[in-house]
Amino acid sequence: MKQLDKVGGAAVPRFPCGKSGEETNGARGIAMRETYWSQMKGFSFQFVVKRSDTNIKKRELGANGQDLPTLYGYYTEGGIVSGLEEDGTQFLLNGKRIQLISGSVHYFRIHPDYWRSSLRKLKACGMNAVITYVPWNLHEPVKDVYDFGEGDNDMSLFLDLDSFLRIAREEELFVIVRPGPYICSEWDFGGLPSHGLRSVNYVAENNIFSSLLLLTFSYLLRDPEMRVRTAYPGYMDRVSEFYQRLVPILRLHQWMPGNAGPIIAAQIENEYGAFIRLSGIERDTVYLEGVRDLMINNGLDKIYFFFSDSPASTGLDDLMTANFQGSAEAQFNALEQLQPLRPLWAMELWAGWFDHWLEGAHNTFPIETTLEDLRVIFSRNGSVNFYMFQGGTNFGFLNGANSIVPTFPNYIPDTTSYDYDGCISESGDYTEKYEAVCSFMQANTINPPIALPERPLETSKMAPVAIPVSSYLTLDDLLSQNVPLYTEEKLVNMENLGTSEIDGQDYGFLLYRKTAILPAGENIITFATETRDMVTVMIDGVHQIGPLTTEDDLLGPGYWYAREPTLTVVGEDRSVTLDFLVENLGRVNYGAASVYEHQQKGLIGGNILLNGEPLSVWETRPLTFKANWIKLEQMILLGSIPRLELVRALEKHIGRERRMKAASRWHNLAQKALLESRVKELAASREAMMWSRASGTDAESVSSLTGLRHNGKDEDGDGAMTATSTTNARQEELAANLMRNALGVDSSSSGDQGQDHAQSQSSPVIGGGGGSGEGGRRSSRFEVVPTSSDAEKTAAAAAAAAASAKAKGSKEDEEASKRQQHATDLLMEFSVNKDYSATNSLPAPGQRPIKSILKKTPSFHFPAEGEDVDGSQRPSRSRAGTSVKNSPYGTMDSTRMRRAMDVWKALGRAASQLSGLDKGPYGTWTPKRVQLPLERVIDLPPEEQRRWEERELALSVDFSLVSVDPAPFQLVEKTTLLKVHSLFSLLSLKLAYVTALGKLIGVVALRDLRGAIEGVNAGHFTAPAAGTSLAEEKSEGAVIVVVEDEQHASEK
Repeated sequence: MKQLDKVGGAAVPRFPCGKSGEETNGARGIAMRETYWSQMKGFSFQFVVKRSDTNIKKRELGANGQDLPTLYGYYTEGGIVSGLEEDGTQFLLNGKRIQLISGSVHYFRIHPDYWRSSLRKLKACGMNAVITYVPWNLHEPVKDVYDFGEGDNDMSLFLDLDSFLRIAREEELFVIVRPGPYICSEWDFGGLPSHGLRSVNYVAENNIFSSLLLLTFSYLLRDPEMRVRTAYPGYMDRVSEFYQRLVPILRLHQWMPGNAGPIIAAQIENEYGAFIRLSGIERDTVYLEGVRDLMINNGLDKIYFFFSDSPASTGLDDLMTANFQGSAEAQFNALEQLQPLRPLWAMELWAGWFDHWLEGAHNTFPIETTLEDLRVIFSRNGSVNFYMFQGGTNFGFLNGANSIVPTFPNYIPDTTSYDYDGCISESGDYTEKYEAVCSFMQANTINPPIALPERPLETSKMAPVAIPVSSYLTLDDLLSQNVPLYTEEKLVNMENLGTSEIDGQDYGFLLYRKTAILPAGENIITFATETRDMVTVMIDGVHQIGPLTTEDDLLGPGYWYAREPTLTVVGEDRSVTLDFLVENLGRVNYGAASVYEHQQKGLIGGNILLNGEPLSVWETRPLTFKANWIKLEQMILLGSIPRLELVRALEKHIGRERRMKAASRWHNLAQKALLESRVKELAASREAMMWSRASGTDAESVSSLTGLRHNGKDEDGDGAMTATSTTNARQEELAANLMRNALGVDSSSSGDQGQDHAQSQSSPVIGGGGGSGEGGRRSSRFEVVPTSSDAEKTAAAAAAAAASAKAKGSKEDEEASKRQQHATDLLMEFSVNKDYSATNSLPAPGQRPIKSILKKTPSFHFPAEGEDVDGSQRPSRSRAGTSVKNSPYGTMDSTRMRRAMDVWKALGRAASQLSGLDKGPYGTWTPKRVQLPLERVIDLPPEEQRRWEERELALSVDFSLVSVDPAPFQLVEKTTLLKVHSLFSLLSLKLAYVTALGKLIGVVALRDLRGAIEGVNAGHFTAPAAGTSLAEEKSEGAVIVVVEDEQHASEK
């Protein structure tokens, strides 16, 4: 995006690093653009816009007093019939004129929590579109591993492109995407993937590249003939893989008939003209056309395509747009000359500029410069995009850099801040530039009045508070955090670490460690290698190079500019650890093809010399500082859990109850699968039997008949086989009955009760009441006939009422039909639940009546009136006028109840006179004990239990169910023995946790403390019991407690 352009014969003062060679070369420094400022001051302005202290309110009403339409409401009125298209020098959207006024907001530079606020601020300014790049290297962090917000990478939270597009639509904004594959944007490597870089030299064919280049693309470099940003098949294949994942997301949001999506246009590549001009190569039109076709072929085929570059021919018909600042007149003249009678569009009107390290101040541009460019653009009815409307932040190590060879210092990395002096600050605050730009655009746009939202409030800010540094992590502490170790014979750069596809390093620091004898006196360390980008030298952890404070420091050892610098260190003739910690400050994102020669990071080529002798066999450790690299949960002591609580938690996690539930669940699934398989077999058998009876063909030949049935017609199409639908219905009914029988439900409780009963008796069923055929059992001769319930009465009454209403032919036929259906459903539900059907009581022809399961006589004889239990007569105790009848279904009244009690008493007296009964402890007889059958237990086999427990133990324990002490007693590492003893005595402690920087490093138990004290009092220190590692250190007479390591603590 940064280039030195000539427009209309005049040089536009724009440099890749924003600096002139004459300005920086003599001073060997990085100065501000004083020459540029002086040129800017020469402009004349016809108006002055003052900052408004009040917010721009939503324009509620138009000139005629009507409510203003929304943006989408206006451009979708009458339906969508067309997208963005050209109409001479104007743009049309859905046949209506539109002046595209947009701002650049990059979703990957702003936290998702602020996406909506940023977009609403843009909308409230009067703009109608937002523009964003799509960084390839973020969405494909590893080869063939794509992340659009669902990954677990550090930046995954920022990559939910689909949500960003939806929010833009909800905020009534159109979207213009710039999907690369190369994007620049001061982004590391211009957005191209750089992970796992491999060194490959190649000479391009046909002199497309005139020099020997070192390309730095991980998997792309497997091909020694690789040519990036060209139509070379190896490169285009990788672009195609990326677009096959990206474009389907964009496709869902494109503007087209039937879908008012926000995306109305897309850019092809990015500033390709500057690339070929700086590289001295020919424009690869086939490559540009291929990038466009990849978007179209993957579904992004209803939108408008364009280029963004210096005004120059691309060889394609797609519109060219311009990028500039302070030269709107010249740039638009060049566009008109290149493509007359076509719309004028400033794709990047640079609202400000980005910052480099060592510049000394934040770059800003006068508001007047921006307003003068706007005046020219609007006077020629042009469209404009503010780059940047809100800059955001280059998170992590993702900032880019500029190469300014041969100007000192050759290479300048960008800062983490990407504020860009935009209309909205990096922190989301309104600026004077926002006020001026919004006022001007709303007063001068040719767009129709559109309703605007109220401005969002600025986020609250907190004044920085001085926080004293009380502790720190040493380099060795960092190396203990799962950092891989590579042993290399010679120096190897970041990208070439290891040998596999997943090896290599993208960002961060790289440590080269060597143990060597450092002779006494002065020693010379020579960097016979190239440093990319900055190296910290330590001997036994002591820094040997001071911090970077001035530009002159770049001339010495430790930085990228110096060539074979030397460093003098003092030795003591002993073995020392030499550490060279190299930092990647950012890969160049803009420039000629030869710039890629310097994109690998670390110590490149050559060697490190000690007193003239090369050092070999290096321990190399990549420090990536990724979230999954440093596990904070393993460092911080969050609380303590009593042993009993932990046992309970484990019991809940892998205990018998949970295991039995899992076993029961798996058993049920297996039984269900078995039953379904059996049902299918029986249904097929039943169908075969039916067809054999109907056609007189044996069951084995039925399969040949089923091939004749196609949608209820025979092969001749005359509909002769009309029984198909009936058979299918019958088959479905049979399958349902079989499933109910398998699950223990009587199949006669539902379905058509008018079916041939004899036929149903002959069908094989599981546990049903069928005949005695194979696979069945004979029917029960008994029947349970419950009394009528309220549910039956209600259902019957509802059915009768519905039938009566329907018979009268009233206007309530529809309601009657619903009531009839409801009543039928109630009866059916009762039938299924009660296992009862009225038709079950009717015997089939030729079949014996089914006996009632209720007995007609009592189980024992009640004594008659005036008769005792032994048959002797006694006076009647019943009331006058009453008599008791032995009804098989009657209920007991008080008289019968008394007689029943007399019977039981008599039985008790008779039982007490029997001999041979065991006496209980209190003289009573002991009743006979009957062992009931045990409940069936379903459990896992031993081997399956072991595997299940292993799987469960690999899961996280839910500590919300456990009582955790959030503030266990802690001791700081290296606390004196006297202080430990005092604390244990005063607080009655049994154990204490020892931490270092919040990290649990051990536990001190009371018994260990006693053993240490006894050893000290006896004049010697005895080691504690096995499983601990208490030791004493003498430091100025104090005994220091060093506690057991974390492994032993966890075992305890």
